[in-house]
Amino acid sequence: MQWSDLLHSSSYSTPFHSKSWIDAWSNAFGYRARYLLVRDFNGEIIAGMPFMELRYKAWINYESMPWGCYGGVVTRSGTDPEVSESILDYFCLIAGREKVRSAIIVDFFGIMSALGARCASLQEVYALVLDTNRPFDDIYTGYDYSIKKNLRKADRQNILIRDVGNEIELEEYCLMADVIAEKYGRKPYPRQLFLNIYKLMVPREEAKFTMAFLGNKAIAGALHIMNNGHVFNWLTVSYPETLIYRPVEAVDSNIIEWSCANGYRLYNFGASPINAHSLIKFKEKWGTKRLPYTIFQIENKADSFSGLFLSTNLIRRVKNRLKRIVQSKPNGVA
Repeated sequence: MQWSDLLHSSSYSTPFHSKSWIDAWSNAFGYRARYLLVRDFNGEIIAGMPFMELRYKAWINYESMPWGCYGGVVTRSGTDPEVSESILDYFCLIAGREKVRSAIIVDFFGIMSALGARCASLQEVYALVLDTNRPFDDIYTGYDYSIKKNLRKADRQNILIRDVGNEIELEEYCLMADVIAEKYGRKPYPRQLFLNIYKLMVPREEAKFTMAFLGNKAIAGALHIMNNGHVFNWLTVSYPETLIYRPVEAVDSNIIEWSCANGYRLYNFGASPINAHSLIKFKEKWGTKRLPYTIFQIENKADSFSGLFLSTNLIRRVKNRLKRIVQSKPNGVA
């Protein structure tokens, strides 16, 4: 069983666990992609956790995954929970190495609560999600009146919704992404990231760039990431002056309907900054529910953590546990 097979056989994988997503980020930002893996006696992967190594001048950060994307342990169905605990133990072990400043794990499924006793801080957040394992008509009925009204307006304006068809159209999406970055006062994402996603993920049906057109002009768009029944709205973009035509609502509703038609179980609008009240309200108007999850942060402080991470007892406990459960050598974790 390889990494992609593990993701498809697990209830705990997200769109951000896919190798193509990890490769897209690693290539664009220069992050080093790393995996902790546990194999059974036959050499098949039964559990694992991806994370990125972010190198700065004087230190290293480990993140599973960066930019708030979901990460953490993925296990094959039926795997002993102690395997997950062993992976977390090992992650804590390497997070205590010299030059590692901190480590972050985003736990979307709430299965890594054991980290609570070890982390320097944890953040309780929530995503706004829709159950798409039902007819689209049922979902549409749950839309707020204002969403329905805006969808009718977009229809009257003859807004055309379709997927990006080439790299020229992809550049139009990137230009709108730059506008959004400027609006929120952050650095724009590098073009290479979007190009990687387009080349690596779109052909595998793991991502969709969808655009709204007024005539021949692109006026809004969204990047969705898909995996294992889960559709995630990662970045919606637009030109502010064209929002009067309601292209964002048209794009989002189009993908929600597509998700229902293609057997996806969950549509995820993602989290929002706690003070982004209007954005949160907009997401709630789609009939979403709040799904809480946790972000754990571990800081490598010599006075409180190094002794724990580097202790011989911890190393022995991880190795002995995996020997007992997986019946393999300690290098089954790599």
